[in-house]
Amino acid sequence: MANRIKNWITKISPFRNSPRNHVIDTITIHCVVGQMSAESLCSHFQTANCSCNWAIGFDGRVAEIVKEGDRSWCSSSPANDHRAVTIECASDAFYPYAINANVWKTLPALAFRYGRAALVGPRRGVFVLSEHGQI
Repeated sequence: MANRIKNWITKISPFRNSPRNHVIDTITIHCVVGQMSAESLCSHFQTANCSCNWAIGFDGRVAEIVKEGDRSWCSSSPANDHRAVTIECASDAFYPYAINANVWKTLPALAFRYGRAALVGPRRGVFVLSEHGQI
């Protein structure tokens, strides 16, 4: 994890595949549809039959849910999840599912650890970033 993120919490979800079958070349950002804390996100992903690599709570705190060497169950696309670092963001529970300033401040430290990335979404409610500007 990049040293720009400090004091994250870890609670590994059982909803994952280990190891992933593709190198990481994509970042998928998804709204969790609820203003949840990092601790609440950890609890949610223990029972929700889905997961992510990282989650950002409403206060900007970060939770590690699935190790980056493993595939999370995030985007409803196993092919995408095998190649992506997936990041769930606390958001409003109603359209347009806005994320607050604390989440926006934390998101670049996670999303851009792999070098330059370009926003190429949204696609079915999922924002996808890729080094090459492709989904």
